[in-house]
Amino acid sequence: MSNSEYYIKRKVSIFYGPAGGGHYTVSKALEEEFKEKGYEVELLDITEMGKPGFKNPSKSYSFAIKYLRIPHMLINYAMRVPLVAYLFNLSIWAQTKEKLMPLMKELGGVGIDRIRKTDLIINVYPQYTYILNAAKKRLGLTVPIVTIVTDISFVYALWFDKRNDLTILPTIETYQNGYRYFKDYKDRVVKLGLPIRSKFFEKENSKKTKKDQKEKENLRQVLILSGAEGMGHIEKLVSTIDKECSGIKILVSVGKEKQLKDKLLSKTYSNKIEVIEWTDKFEEYIKESEIIITKGGASSLWECLSTGNQVIVFDYIKGQENGNPEFAKYYGNGIYEPNFKKIAKLISKNSFSPKKSNIASINWTKQIVERVISLIKE
Repeated sequence: MSNSEYYIKRKVSIFYGPAGGGHYTVSKALEEEFKEKGYEVELLDITEMGKPGFKNPSKSYSFAIKYLRIPHMLINYAMRVPLVAYLFNLSIWAQTKEKLMPLMKELGGVGIDRIRKTDLIINVYPQYTYILNAAKKRLGLTVPIVTIVTDISFVYALWFDKRNDLTILPTIETYQNGYRYFKDYKDRVVKLGLPIRSKFFEKENSKKTKKDQKEKENLRQVLILSGAEGMGHIEKLVSTIDKECSGIKILVSVGKEKQLKDKLLSKTYSNKIEVIEWTDKFEEYIKESEIIITKGGASSLWECLSTGNQVIVFDYIKGQENGNPEFAKYYGNGIYEPNFKKIAKLISKNSFSPKKSNIASINWTKQIVERVISLIKE
């Protein structure tokens, strides 16, 4: 039996969360790599199975990071305390177990119908670590569970559970900051990197139209990423850059915020402006942009750094993305600048460092997939 014939019968189930966009993009990167190796992949979102209090966390998250930043920050800091994290886990378990248990039975191959049986469970969302392991233990399942941490500096206690078969951390910062949570089972914790899509490592397509080539020669492309939830006073940032700079093309990602898109399109600008909604093709915009202005989310920041282009972090979620701006500066062409006028001045003067490789320039997705495949029993 050839490797391709053997692998095609294998299945991986990836659990991701809906809050923000980073967990989803990591899931898609893993899905892409597993499929490349012949695996069947299923992406699952537990929040769809929860009781009313657990549903629609994406809307709650979006509201909290925009209008309740201080309470949200305090909650994030509280999740570093193991006892608080444990009580929070019990709450999630109470809200999801009714529908999660039957699903885990199917994934574990319990019963006569084994069609949905999986060979590996991967978790990329901190709120799922405890409940997946709790369900596995209660049902007596043997399917391995791997948690892939998607934070790059600040880490919650929620990410860690001694019942995990393997926990993968992306950076030395997360290893050091999380060590107190996993020191008793450190032999099952490894540091690799953060999974991002393979397109970030592909060479640029040389078959550009003459119009695209001419535009790129004459206009510097500036990309503004507001995160999946469209946060960060984007209107003001765009207006300031447009007012202070000339000879640029500004691409603005508005995430899932249609209202923000409408507001931006209703105005007139001196530079060329293009508004982008949530898309799986961000790698094209990121790779082609000379300057990327982004919120400090781990996944989008890592994707931006992978290009070696200039990255400016204008905002980050306190208590959740602490250390990310410093990470960008230390490992890549990153600058933290919350002042919009200063950002515009940097762009206008074009006083940036040359393009350079860094930790995010490595295709860690391949290495991570190879590592977790070793857990699948023959």
